Amino acid sequence: MQRRLQADKDEREQENLQLKQQVKRLTSAMQNQPEPDERVQSVENLQNKIRRLESELQKTSELKENHGKNKEGVVRWEESKKWQAKVEKVKNLLKEKERENESLSKQLSTLRDLYSRLEQEKGALQKKLRARGVTADQVVGVRFTELEKEMEELKKKNSELETELASIRQHQAVPRDDAMESLMLRNNILQDRVHALEAQITKESPSRPSTSGRGTGTPSQRDHDLSKENLRLASENLELRFQLEQANMDLPRLKNQVADLKEMCSALKKDKSKSEKKLAHIRGAGQSGKTVPELEKTIGLMKKVVERVEKENEALKKSSGAATRDKVAALEKEKEKLKSDYETLKRQGEAELSSKLESKVKGLEKIVMENERLRKDIKQEVEAAEKLRVEKTSLEVTKEALETELEETKERLQAALSKPLTEAAADRKSSKTSVVTRMFENKMKELEKELSQKTSSLSELKQQLRDGKEREEKAHAIIRQLEDQVDTFRKFPVTAKSSADVHTDSQTARLETQKGESSRKLSQEVKSGGAQPSGPDHRKLQNLLREAEAEKTRLRSEVQKLKKELQNFDPAFFEELEDLKYNYNVELKKNFLLEEQLKKLCERFGVKADIPSVSMT
Repeated sequence: MQRRLQADKDEREQENLQLKQQVKRLTSAMQNQPEPDERVQSVENLQNKIRRLESELQKTSELKENHGKNKEGVVRWEESKKWQAKVEKVKNLLKEKERENESLSKQLSTLRDLYSRLEQEKGALQKKLRARGVTADQVVGVRFTELEKEMEELKKKNSELETELASIRQHQAVPRDDAMESLMLRNNILQDRVHALEAQITKESPSRPSTSGRGTGTPSQRDHDLSKENLRLASENLELRFQLEQANMDLPRLKNQVADLKEMCSALKKDKSKSEKKLAHIRGAGQSGKTVPELEKTIGLMKKVVERVEKENEALKKSSGAATRDKVAALEKEKEKLKSDYETLKRQGEAELSSKLESKVKGLEKIVMENERLRKDIKQEVEAAEKLRVEKTSLEVTKEALETELEETKERLQAALSKPLTEAAADRKSSKTSVVTRMFENKMKELEKELSQKTSSLSELKQQLRDGKEREEKAHAIIRQLEDQVDTFRKFPVTAKSSADVHTDSQTARLETQKGESSRKLSQEVKSGGAQPSGPDHRKLQNLLREAEAEKTRLRSEVQKLKKELQNFDPAFFEELEDLKYNYNVELKKNFLLEEQLKKLCERFGVKADIPSVSMT
């Protein structure tokens, strides 16, 4: 911010120097040319005001350096940028107007050249005529001399008008277009700065506590002085605007004058061409070669042009006073409106700029926080990736080591299988041993399956027997209860048959019938434990028992046969089998560990593990 403010300050200083140089040039030009005292005084007043404003600017810049704020500096910087853009636009307009002036000046120079050439040709023709000695009509010659005098007078007037036109252009185009507009821009910039300083002073005045009674009068005096300066600057601004409008009003008049001069030149050219033609054909028409009525026509045209120019000048002089007053009043009203609009727009712009700056600052803070968070996340991800790489390399190393171990164990197994047996079992072939072992293993598995089936059937039969025993116990308990009841009835003899007796008789009869039925059931269940067939369930049980006993005997015989065959084998064979089983279990454990490690690696790197399913029985 300080660098920007310093750069802005340097630019302003350069602009001040340029403006001073322009003012010096203008003063020198104004001193060289004869101008009224009012303009000189106005220029001097403007110079004094510019100096005073520059001094105030220096004071305010010192105050700004002491009590500058970042936000106000940014606002001022943006305002200065806007004004710079406006100044550039005005400069472009000035360049365009300068180009137009250059084109008009070129046209004027060409017209002057043409006019001078025509005069030279005219003089040459007159010399030729005099050399020939044509003196036909002396009366016409005298008349022609008078007309020549009038023409010379008109030429003098024309030259005077041209000089006046050039002076008006210098007074109006150069100072008003260049200097006045630059001064207006300078005054506008200074007014804006004064307004900004007033706002700053009003902001700072309530925040500063009044320590004594003397210090309270200074800000009001400053405000009063600043308001006076504002009024003066406003009046000067109005004057400059009026002068600018007057210059704009004079521009079309000058253009019309240039057009009239062009018409005059074209008319003179036509007259010259006609005169040359007539001189070629008619020799007695006078020294100029023109007839009297043609010369009278040209003189009448010249007089009309001069009269019209004089009337326009007088009308402009008369109408300047009343029109200026109306324009001044209208411009004052417009100035007040523009001031109010400018203040409102300035406040709105300051509020918008402050809100935009706050939002930008918040957005920048958020972006910085997000950047820091993202940097931390990236660092964590990089560290995690490095850890994963290290783990991957270590796992690859372990995998290679385990693969080498597996190969070594396979080689050992092959070596162990390819090793020769003891001397007793050396005659037997290795193929027979492997086939026999497989056969025995298959037979053992089948026998184990059959034994498991038989044991399950035996367990079912035992369960059925337990159920039968439970039923017998229940029946015995019921019989005991009935016997107790019968004993109780026997102890009490029958005396008189009343309703109660009848009821007891019915109960005894019912109990006797229940006793008979229970005794029958009991006898049947007792008989079911013997050899007599009492139903289909009993027969099924007997058949199952017989089949189980037969299978048992058959299995015993097969086991005895297998034992005899195993006794025929050498004990070294069984030792080798034991070693193979042990090695097989060890390799199985290693394989399980390797599979778990492989699954973990695949899960970590997101790869599917294609592990073949191997039977581990």
